[in-house]
Amino acid sequence: MAGKKTQPAKPKKRIDWTSYVERDGVGRPSKYCPEIVEAATAYLEQFEEETDEVPSVVGLALRLEVSADTLYNWAKDSSKPEFFGIVQRVLDLQHNILLKNGLNGQYNASIAKLMLTKHGYSDKQEVDQNVKGEMSHQVNYGDAVADALKNKHKK
Repeated sequence: MAGKKTQPAKPKKRIDWTSYVERDGVGRPSKYCPEIVEAATAYLEQFEEETDEVPSVVGLALRLEVSADTLYNWAKDSSKPEFFGIVQRVLDLQHNILLKNGLNGQYNASIAKLMLTKHGYSDKQEVDQNVKGEMSHQVNYGDAVADALKNKHKK
């Protein structure tokens, strides 16, 4: 039986964290450094080569050797504004790929629908009806329009 030949994985360039330790006085030193930003940007361009069908914050975290929580914290940190953009781009790419491939049938519809819930999609309907089965329609045109209508009917 002939199997599919796989290419050996390229060795990842490891980041030397020792020269970039940032401390805010509390906790462990941060691994955040210019190389992290470069590696995160590279992930956005090469996530498919990392065997990720869809870019994800978890995939980026694994690539950078940090936790997903760390990435979200960096994205919220006002001293790291470029990282907010990187995380947002990961989410936007994910949203676009899921939507496109879910619609064209490349992805299982149930899985795409499940993943799209993280982007605000839902599979529910809301119906508002009162107990008596009556529907009411109320329009508020404001005082100026109401006054104009009253004045028109007085003439």
